[in-house]
Amino acid sequence: MAARVEKGWLWTGGACAPGGPRVSHVHRRRGARRGGFTLVEIAMVVLIIGIMSAMLIPRLPDVGGWRLKSAARKLSRTISAIYDKSATSKLVYRLTLDFSENGYYVSLLNTDGEFEKRDILFAKETHLPENMSFLSVQTPGQEKVEKGKAHIHFFPMGFAEYSAIHIGEEGGDVMTLVVHPVTGRVKIIEGYVEIGRQLSSLHSGKGMG
Repeated sequence: MAARVEKGWLWTGGACAPGGPRVSHVHRRRGARRGGFTLVEIAMVVLIIGIMSAMLIPRLPDVGGWRLKSAARKLSRTISAIYDKSATSKLVYRLTLDFSENGYYVSLLNTDGEFEKRDILFAKETHLPENMSFLSVQTPGQEKVEKGKAHIHFFPMGFAEYSAIHIGEEGGDVMTLVVHPVTGRVKIIEGYVEIGRQLSSLHSGKGMG
């Protein structure tokens, strides 16, 4: 005969014994245990996450340094685009670096002998990211510029002014971009690098040395 539970008693073949409800309570407690975590388990998970974070964070890349390198590469691509455009179109272009606006833009020498703003492919008017600025620009014509506007010219025969652009983050890293006059390629150097001696030699006709 099958066992049955009636009024809190377990009946087995005509006899009854207590314990039916106790079995049911045990099952309920086990079901509740499987549905959640204890405070001790939660605390252990939080502790493990904290230890792993402490080990990982020092190895993460410098966000500020990454932003500066990204801005330098973008400016480098702009310079290369202007160089190529000037060489292929046989026109004179100019890159203006505006210290007050922390931005740069391209201009074309028109038939009236004046420079007018002109966006070209991969060389549109751009502003440096927040908390980043131009520190100085060195060119043969202007020597060292630290305020106002600096200009770098690109000529139809495939020639650019030998220049150095220094950009940096407020209280952070500094990058130097050196424009090669013949190839138009830009060399990006970490830190503040001056090229005053080479610029003076070039401006006086003695070559870069």
